[in-house]
Amino acid sequence: MSIKILQKLEKDLQKFPGVGERLARKLAIYLVTREKEENLKLIEDLKDIENNIFYCLECGAIVETNTICSYCLDDNREKKVLVLQNIEDYLLLSENNIFNGYYHVLGGLISPLKGITPDKLSIEKLIERIGKKKINEVIFALPGTNDGFITMIYIKNLLKEKFNFLNFSKIAEGIPSGTMLSEISIQTIFNSLKNRENFE
Repeated sequence: MSIKILQKLEKDLQKFPGVGERLARKLAIYLVTREKEENLKLIEDLKDIENNIFYCLECGAIVETNTICSYCLDDNREKKVLVLQNIEDYLLLSENNIFNGYYHVLGGLISPLKGITPDKLSIEKLIERIGKKKINEVIFALPGTNDGFITMIYIKNLLKEKFNFLNFSKIAEGIPSGTMLSEISIQTIFNSLKNRENFE
């Protein structure tokens, strides 16, 4: 006999990254059989996220209290911007304090095959911030994939037309092609950032 609520929960769980049919079933069974208080606590945590987590209006990172994050509010940071693919990469770098400039989260990568066009990413906001913050260097820390390279080339060419004083660089080679930042040790990322290469 099938249980409709359990099946619905399984389908919802399969929307999570890396969760397939078998893992979704395992998680669903775990949720319906554990202590009710634990599920109620999870529900409250999800409500808290919905009500108290926001995107920074400048860099696209997530914030708890203000509409602009503390990094974007700090005018004493270096006049460099580190361009990242997603929130996961932002948290990885910001929580380890390995960069003293500004961050910018694109919210994805340009991908013709997936239908992700430049207008779906936070590129216009990046242009605005470069002018407002008087940024002098744009550092790309994007995945070493075809989509990552296409995105770097597109943004670099677009920015060069608008700001002829900008320097461009990317994190150094040594991170395997096709690898996401979240799969790399923080020491490797630190070294790649420190030894970044010109990208002209």
